[in-house]
Amino acid sequence: MGKVLLVDDEDDFLESLRASMTAAGFDVLTAPSAFEALRIIKNIKEPIDCVLTDYRMPEMRGDELAFAIKHNTGIPVVIMTGDSSVSADVLFKAGISGVITKPFDAEHFIEFLRNNDLQVDVSKQRKFLRQKLDQTSQRIELSNGRDTVAGDILNMSNGGIGVCLDASIEPMSTVQFVLQIDGQEIKGYMHCRWRAMLGERLNAGFEFDSLTKKALASNSAFIKWVTINQAS
Repeated sequence: MGKVLLVDDEDDFLESLRASMTAAGFDVLTAPSAFEALRIIKNIKEPIDCVLTDYRMPEMRGDELAFAIKHNTGIPVVIMTGDSSVSADVLFKAGISGVITKPFDAEHFIEFLRNNDLQVDVSKQRKFLRQKLDQTSQRIELSNGRDTVAGDILNMSNGGIGVCLDASIEPMSTVQFVLQIDGQEIKGYMHCRWRAMLGERLNAGFEFDSLTKKALASNSAFIKWVTINQAS
């Protein structure tokens, strides 16, 4: 699984990009500053495959961070920027591996990796999500107590579900879900852990609440369904 460190001082952008890339299967770490990014890189035990960093940040520019990272670790660094005036020559002299224009999402990043021949493993993640969608062909309904929306299940586990919704509902922090498995209606509650717009549809990840987890743990139809799809 590709491990990526995102560095940006804009909280909303950082969270949106983290959700998008997590949905695509990346193992994502985030840092709100260059100094925090360096601390993470120094202390982490598992290797980081790539660092995506904003260019303009208060404490240290992206190219300065890239120089520090490349000098000490050799981890490829990609600059994220929406500023067209940034000099590519300056950036590449700092040792960066590429520049990607804001705004972007996971699909743009995956395409960027391919075009720039950066070795971050994404094939397993993308194949996993496609397999889950094709094999389950499973629909789900979510309700916030007022509105109801339907969607496709992307992936699942004993602890939660990833979905692609036909429309959004507000609020969606806690929702009731209904799905049909082997002719059985399964209901419960779950909490939203991440969300991201991918194209025109909303992807989101939910964790079952404690009572729902306990109920599903003894539901043979649900356990069989999860086991079959995880094994394939």
